[in-house]
Amino acid sequence: MKFSVKKDQVLTGTVFALAPIGLLLFILGIVASGFIAFFAALIGIAGMAAGGFLIWSLSRSYIEITDEHVVNHFGPFQRRVTLDRVRAVRYIKETSLDVTWSFMRVQLWLFPHDVVTIGMPEDEEAFLTALQQKVPDVNITDIHAAL
Repeated sequence: MKFSVKKDQVLTGTVFALAPIGLLLFILGIVASGFIAFFAALIGIAGMAAGGFLIWSLSRSYIEITDEHVVNHFGPFQRRVTLDRVRAVRYIKETSLDVTWSFMRVQLWLFPHDVVTIGMPEDEEAFLTALQQKVPDVNITDIHAAL
């Protein structure tokens, strides 16, 4: 089953602003002259590339539960966790940079002593129901405990 990932407006707005800002800096670098122009064009190219990659990743981010794994897709990157290692699910609110699109995240506590953070699914109830069907003895913390 595939579940789309929640996306915070602040993070998606920043991603969508990065490519046009990079384009404006690149144009400024072409029009101006001197070292600052070269530097602006270089930063503009990097901004356009990063913005394009992040917009592509934004459209290709989802969580998938298969027969054997929970897979967090973030563009071309994947975090794969085997279902037999999942012991608990906790909700956290965190502002650190990670491959998720929201500040509210899901932690999968694994056996032995490992934690994997994935993005928050849009349909949390369906995600938890599907996870409980695959792993019946999983311990789930209420989402309101993290707030």
